[in-house]
Amino acid sequence: MLPHLLHKTPCRIEPVDLDATSYDPEAREEIDNMARKPAFTISAQCEYRRGMQSRTGSDLQSVMPGGTNLEEFGYILVRVRDCTSKGWTPAVGDRVAKMGHRLTDCYIIAIQPIGHYADQQGATLLRCYVQDRTPTSVAKGPR
Repeated sequence: MLPHLLHKTPCRIEPVDLDATSYDPEAREEIDNMARKPAFTISAQCEYRRGMQSRTGSDLQSVMPGGTNLEEFGYILVRVRDCTSKGWTPAVGDRVAKMGHRLTDCYIIAIQPIGHYADQQGATLLRCYVQDRTPTSVAKGPR
């Protein structure tokens, strides 16, 4: 048995390329920017929520000492089968550049395998939680 996505939305993914990224050995962080592999589009089910019972997470407001910041938080649900066909293993740091017609600047922060079926021998869906890294930035979308 294979699960079906509800309200499929094309999402543009830019996977992180750890091998091509140069790192500072002392600070243990990337120098300049993280290198990315070629972008591709995958069907996903998008949801903007902090939790199943909470309000929507698109443009959540958080009060800071300097004013209010708008944040994006949610998840995209992808089928393992679709990921395998694209040759993609979701990883923390992968960028979600577009969800449907909306340009985004979100990054995968956690991955939760779900939808375990006995005939599939494991998870059939991956819930990839995404969040923006620059909530006050006005320059969102592909660079």
